[in-house]
Amino acid sequence: MSHAPRRFCATPGCGSTVAGRGHCPTHARLRDTGRANAEVRRLYHTTRWRRLRTALLQEEPLCRTCQAGGQVEPATDVDHVQPHEGDLMRFWQWDNLQPLCATCHSRKTQAGA
Repeated sequence: MSHAPRRFCATPGCGSTVAGRGHCPTHARLRDTGRANAEVRRLYHTTRWRRLRTALLQEEPLCRTCQAGGQVEPATDVDHVQPHEGDLMRFWQWDNLQPLCATCHSRKTQAGA
């Protein structure tokens, strides 16, 4: 009975071996997640998103976070209050969107919230 030679995982720096070619189970799963994330990221380039974003910024043109702190700053970004994590219902949900200025949006993104 012959066995295919084991090779290193195709992910650079991974020391795991696999039968044949490809990625180890850990990196294969990460690649699948990355593919799913790319599909969700494409939604931000759709006409539907641009219209939703424009409507929200017209209805609420100031940054919510700055307003809560007593400041007035124009909103430039539309943020998901609760990260959608690929959930399309949450992605398009109006009540889950908030207008933020670029600074507040960056701060929230960096905090991982």
